[in-house]
Amino acid sequence: MQQEAGTSCRTSLMPVIHLWAFRDKRSQRFLCAAWVLAAAAAVTSCSPPPLDAALAHTRTADSIRIAHTWGDATTHFTSALRNGLVQTMPGVQIELLDSTAGVTNLAMLQRDEVDAISTYADIAYLASVGQLEGLAGPFDEVRAIAALPIRELQVVIAPQSSIRSIRDLRGRRVSLGPPGTGVAITAGLLLSAFGIGSHDIKAEHLAFDEAVLPVMNGEIDVAFWGGRFPNANIAAATRHGARLLQVVGPEIEQFRAEYPFLRATVIPAGTYPGIDHVVHTVGVDGIFVCRADLDERLVYNLTKAFFQAVSTAGREVRMLRGFNMSRAAATPLPLHPGAARYYRETEMRR
Repeated sequence: MQQEAGTSCRTSLMPVIHLWAFRDKRSQRFLCAAWVLAAAAAVTSCSPPPLDAALAHTRTADSIRIAHTWGDATTHFTSALRNGLVQTMPGVQIELLDSTAGVTNLAMLQRDEVDAISTYADIAYLASVGQLEGLAGPFDEVRAIAALPIRELQVVIAPQSSIRSIRDLRGRRVSLGPPGTGVAITAGLLLSAFGIGSHDIKAEHLAFDEAVLPVMNGEIDVAFWGGRFPNANIAAATRHGARLLQVVGPEIEQFRAEYPFLRATVIPAGTYPGIDHVVHTVGVDGIFVCRADLDERLVYNLTKAFFQAVSTAGREVRMLRGFNMSRAAATPLPLHPGAARYYRETEMRR
């Protein structure tokens, strides 16, 4: 293997191993272990070249456009991110767009309308392999900057409902969330894990705050919510007898063999009124991504500014609370070289 020009690396940058391409679990375990070892080697065995040695083929820019889900310009975190970008990228024009629709964000990224976005791991992966509806073919030029904290899927059941499993949703009235949102994508993936297609349910596409009352009244059997807990709307529903569905079963593990970004998680007992037991569910990591053709120096500085903002004001954003720096590089997509450089340097300074 040839050494990258200007470095003292004894190994290449972290290789991209698509675990979902291997249905054999033994192969997946082997490849997962190989990825971890290679990632560790990339972090600990490389001395980074100067930033002036940025990749020659990448596109430079005098502006950076980011569509994100971290709040509008008045929030503490967004303000901290802008300040960090100004400090690390003097002279670069900065545009921050508050946009909560993960699919829309990716479509904007593919059309070169923005340079970086926050979205969810399932959406980003489906886009990269050409399975995301609304995108023009595979978007294989998307690169990761950081894995973000998990977004739990919470499935709210109407009072007096006999539903006890995802399997029971066949033929039911189900609100999946608005089209183009992360929750709608994740809900669809979860249903497919149990062999339930869109034609097997009576689908509604309501925002969750619009679905709460119909669920409490029994007009809708189930509503999916993708977000951090506790949620005020879910609390209102459980006070009126609604329940949270336990998302469990062998179908989940079988599905995760192909889509490893779907992770098991729990909602602690007592999180919501009337629910004094642990609720098992699944979740998907958030992810911060950009296009592959962005200049390495630009993405390095973007990554640096992002982590500065997390340190300064990450608690201001619910989805960033509990951010784990040690997991930030563990994404289902290849890292952009600028982000990979930042992680290597950060590790060597420890």
